[in-house]
Amino acid sequence: MVEHDDQDLERALSEGFRRPLPGEPAGKERLLQRLREERPPRRPSPALAWLVWPRAMWLSPLTAAAAIAVLLGLGAVLGRVLPGPPARTLAADERARPGAEVASVDERIVRFELAAPGAQRVALVGDFNGWDPAATPMLRSDGSWSVSVPLVRGRHVYAFLVDGSHWVADPAAPLAAEEGFGFRNSVVVVGESGTI
Repeated sequence: MVEHDDQDLERALSEGFRRPLPGEPAGKERLLQRLREERPPRRPSPALAWLVWPRAMWLSPLTAAAAIAVLLGLGAVLGRVLPGPPARTLAADERARPGAEVASVDERIVRFELAAPGAQRVALVGDFNGWDPAATPMLRSDGSWSVSVPLVRGRHVYAFLVDGSHWVADPAAPLAAEEGFGFRNSVVVVGESGTI
């Protein structure tokens, strides 16, 4: 019975929406006349419409260009305000050596060496290069491996990674306290006057 009442109500509403609204008979004609007299909206030229109106993307090309210009201007301002990286110069004792590493005023060139004649590859890893085995590969020369690295003043912990799997402490340097990884690393301290 409730279903029957709902269907009757739905039918009555549907018919009510189809009936014209009561009003004055000339009202419809006046409305149509005003619509005929009204000018259509003025549309910009196709080129201007392409620049100004957004398409499938959320920015129009003109807005995107303005945003890029603002970001470039902001970058130029910040580039002048924020300090850049320190100027890099050679340390006094390294200037005479051709091909020497470049160090800033706060850095000193430190040479690391390891005798490992049977090794295929050796890398220097430490707190100064994020312990990254690919960051500082060493060069072989008659069974000895070496590399020169600019280091800032202070204490640095490091080790050698031989053939990608064997961690070796530097036999020519003091050992650091154990870090909890099962082996001890070496320590180098870079001083004020370039001393190690």
